[in-house]
Amino acid sequence: MPKRQTGRQIGRWGTAARILVGSGFLAAAVVMRPTLADALLGFVVMPGLVVGILAMRGKKAPPLCLDGPFAHVANIAIAIGLLGVRIQVGFVLDVRTAALLFYGASMLLAAWKGMGACELFAISNALRQRDDQLGCPLFLPIDSIEIS
Repeated sequence: MPKRQTGRQIGRWGTAARILVGSGFLAAAVVMRPTLADALLGFVVMPGLVVGILAMRGKKAPPLCLDGPFAHVANIAIAIGLLGVRIQVGFVLDVRTAALLFYGASMLLAAWKGMGACELFAISNALRQRDDQLGCPLFLPIDSIEIS
């Protein structure tokens, strides 16, 4: 099994930034009045999809390290896509609210565990004890300054 990086990958300011933004995302989701379906999508389905997709690489695969310009653009596109969708199928499933719940919880987990890079993989990394990375343009400037 690939080794997981031990110790904190982020410093004091990176931790504070993730707590601040993650709390803000969760507060915004609460203001949007999430339904049970939104909460299930944000806390179960979205993390489950990420875990499942990354697990398809296999237990012995080397840690994924997507931190180039294309990965940063892809990350932004995923976030914009998730934060802009509202679906009506007999009931309203607000993907925006679910995405805020997912990203907010992931950011708080990353802050608590000291995980760097993108919060999109934080829950998967914690559950699978991995160190898969996806570039995060939101926290890259803070992490770069602190870690260098």
